[in-house]
This record gives sequence, structure tokens and C-alpha cells, in this order.
Amino acid sequence: MARNGTLLVEQREVDWPRGFDRVRWVLRRAQPDGDFRPIQTVTALENERTWYADRGEVELYRVDLGRARRALVSEYEASGFEPPSSLPVDVQSACDLGECAPALLAGGSFRLGSERIDVHLESSGAGGLVRLEAVSTRRSLTFDAPDAMDAELTHGKKARLDLARLSSVSLTPDGAWIIVALDTVVPIHVEVPPGRVLIPIQLDMLLAGLGLEALGEFLDQGVP
Repeated sequence: MARNGTLLVEQREVDWPRGFDRVRWVLRRAQPDGDFRPIQTVTALENERTWYADRGEVELYRVDLGRARRALVSEYEASGFEPPSSLPVDVQSACDLGECAPALLAGGSFRLGSERIDVHLESSGAGGLVRLEAVSTRRSLTFDAPDAMDAELTHGKKARLDLARLSSVSLTPDGAWIIVALDTVVPIHVEVPPGRVLIPIQLDMLLAGLGLEALGEFLDQGVP
């Protein structure tokens, strides 16, 4: 959910194989440098989760978690937060079972009005890179996704995450930010399921960098 440069994001740490996932709701606010920094974090059912896990009551935990999520959504809706609107997306798999080539790969595409923007993904030792390229102008912008690259395992070990494919693209209710969601995969490992990372991008900066400023007036009227 979003309101005036502030995002409410759900983060989930999957508890494999028991199912007692740790869920946090993080409020992130846009900064002048384009980053969305966390300003508040709430852990869902922080005390109740341990109680349910000790008793193996996973179904009751999920019911309680759903109730807590609905209450949170109602609270933020009352203060003016709204869900972002989804943009049309065409998804192409860039990886197969976690095996990604160390080069830019086609992760999918999405549309801003009549303009198609291709999404290319790269995984490297330093982190992930996301390149957005406008088809009509052939101009592109590249963004970092460094926080998507490692998963914590037991005994202090880590598994390497790779960017896999475009999951979704959303426009915030105020029309100021594009939220690009990317799926991640790992080498086959029982402790690490597929994940997802969000990359917020200022719409004005994206349009200018891709040479699509003329779309701005159209997008102000809403993206179909």
C-alpha cells in the first residue's frame, strides 16, 4: 500500500518446513536520494508465533496472521493508504532451477501507456542489476538490487540468490513511483524457497532517463 511517498511493505521469512513464517510490516518513506528507507517496523504476532510454534498449531497461526493483516490494512486504509495499480506485464523466465548465466537476461517487459519497457536482469558477485530499456527510444537505465542476493541458512551458512524474472510492476496511487517486483531463485536447497524483491523508481526520473517525457502528461491522467 502507498500514500504520498510512503510505502507499507510486507516482509516474510519463510519457516521451512514447519510453516510458522515470520512476517513484518515495514513502513518505508522516500528520501531525496531516491531510496525508500524504513521508518517503522511491526512484527506480526511477535509473541503469539512462538506459542503456536511450540504447540505445532500452524493452521491456527495462519488464521490469526490473516486476522492481524486485515486489521492492519483497515487501519492504513482509514489513514489514506491505497494499493498500487498494476501495469500490464509480460513475464519471461531468465533462469532455470537457479542456474543463471552471468550476463544480462530478458526478465520480461511491462507497458506504460502505449510504451513497452523491457526488463533485463543480471546476477553477479557484487549483487543484482536491473536494466530497464524503452523499446521506442532504445535508451536504458540500470538499478541495483544488492539486498536480493543472499539468504541466511542454518549454522551460519548462506545461499546465493539470483534474479530470475519480472513478477509485477505497479504505479503508486499518487502516480509518482513505479514499483518493480522481481522473483529470485537459488541453487536447489531445501531451506530456501523462491523469493521476491521490490525496487521503487521515481516515475519522472524513469521517463526522463528513457526519453519518454512526453508520456508524463498522459500518465497524469491515469494509466489504462
